[in-house]
Amino acid sequence: PERRERQGGDATPGTAGIVPRLASDTLVVWRVEPGSAAAAAGIRAGDVLTVVAGIPVDSVRQRLRRAFPGSGREGDALLLNVIKSQLDGPVGDTASVTTVGLDGRLHSHTLVRRPAPGRLSRYLNLP
Repeated sequence: PERRERQGGDATPGTAGIVPRLASDTLVVWRVEPGSAAAAAGIRAGDVLTVVAGIPVDSVRQRLRRAFPGSGREGDALLLNVIKSQLDGPVGDTASVTTVGLDGRLHSHTLVRRPAPGRLSRYLNLP
């Protein structure tokens, strides 16, 4: 796992701006949040995520599928949760991703998380 460096951030929830999804056996960028670090870096919907925070996506997916035999849905859901947890975090922290763009080329990015879009709601002691 990558060591996250704080760049003057705080505990405000942030995001790299990537919404991932599994398409068959491939983890793809489903959506890029407008105004996000991912958008500024040129990451586009349809790009393939190969490494997130130093985690090679394919090897983790294969391990999870072995650990959760059958349909693989449990392993896929866990993979998405792990990846999302690496993309989201405190504003100002970094998230590194490697993608294969629509041009077929490998691209490495270090994204500084920005505030998550929308309004944060709290209920009692829950975020």
